[in-house]
Amino acid sequence: MLGAAHDEWDALADTVHSLPITLDELHDPKRVWSLGSENPAELEAEIIRLRAELGAYREALSRPFPVAVLHWPAGELTELLSAYPTLAEEYPRTGST
Repeated sequence: MLGAAHDEWDALADTVHSLPITLDELHDPKRVWSLGSENPAELEAEIIRLRAELGAYREALSRPFPVAVLHWPAGELTELLSAYPTLAEEYPRTGST
């Protein structure tokens, strides 16, 4: 969007971009002008770009989010809850203590 030449960061982004519309085209500031156009070809091209952009967002959202699980060994959990009883709701005891 700054008008700079395609550099190694752009090339790297292109290797992970899997949609039919290029990143350069998706981020083209001139595309905003086509929203006010009455030319059907320009409007159709913008609809295709918007669908590709939406597809990129959906693809990103469909990736699994990392999850962390904290496990307290029984003795340490007892010690923790003795020192901080208010944490009992946050760290309930299970049947495997």
